[in-house]
Amino acid sequence: MAEDNIKIISKEKPLEESLNKAVRGDGEVVSSSMEPSDIDVKITELKQILAWNKLGCDIKWSIFVSACQSYRVSSCLHPFPPMFIKNQHKDISAVLECINQMPLLSSVLHSQRNSHPSPKLCDLIYLLHWLLVEQSPSLEEVPRDQYDSVLNLVSCEPNVAKPDFIFQVQYSPQSSIESNWSKLSLGRKKILHAFHGSRLENFHSILNFGLQQHFNKNSLFGQGIYLSSQLGICLIYSPYSAGWGGSCVGSELSIVSLCSIVDDPDQVKCQEDTEENRRRALAQDSLGGEVPHKYYVVENSALVKVKYVLVYTRHKVTASHQVHR
Repeated sequence: MAEDNIKIISKEKPLEESLNKAVRGDGEVVSSSMEPSDIDVKITELKQILAWNKLGCDIKWSIFVSACQSYRVSSCLHPFPPMFIKNQHKDISAVLECINQMPLLSSVLHSQRNSHPSPKLCDLIYLLHWLLVEQSPSLEEVPRDQYDSVLNLVSCEPNVAKPDFIFQVQYSPQSSIESNWSKLSLGRKKILHAFHGSRLENFHSILNFGLQQHFNKNSLFGQGIYLSSQLGICLIYSPYSAGWGGSCVGSELSIVSLCSIVDDPDQVKCQEDTEENRRRALAQDSLGGEVPHKYYVVENSALVKVKYVLVYTRHKVTASHQVHR
């Protein structure tokens, strides 16, 4: 498993360690304005999800932090955590202030054994529960010995660096993304697979709402979502960006999504080998002619679903800080 080589960076506490100390030694949960039973349940559920999916939670939190810190926060932080919306005003300053409480979550609750935690620490527990427990999808780590089978879904070029981690995107059956995908893909003979690169800060919205064609700035070969079987090309659109400073995997991440595509000849533009299907390579609104080989332009967002995310990391720490599991 990939977690065998996890390393801690900075002085911040890992998510699980912070929550493990959120309960007093006698088992009583510390509370302030919230009912003890309410925060007790939230802490218990957070500890449960961290127990079986530590790395997935870590990456999801890092993606969220990146969206919060983006200069395009108004579009990247979507959905916005509802507990920070007051009178229809989205208080991003309060969200950032709450994020800054993360390294204090364990130390403050542990040191103030006879007093209540600050309201901001209570807000942090609510925020973590909303993001990691309530929000679909979850990110589930793929075992390292299965990486090749995942990457082989796309006939990509050789000699491209393999990701440090791969996570399968697991949507709730009740989510709109999963529901719509099931309807569209039902009975289809062919599902294509391709990569899509984007900045780290965009993945909070991508995971929650899917790839959206109206966010795409590239329209040379027509309006739509641009994907490719060339992983190296997609990595160009996924530069390393700062995530969460306390992440177990690295302070800077690059993420590429591996997507499933419903093969609809009328709405998925690509090159095909047969001459009679050459018209499929040309969109009506294309400015640059036919879609190049190994590219896909999907004109309907509902035909694309993110199936995996490939995570590349940078700025890991030395082995002396390795987590023992």
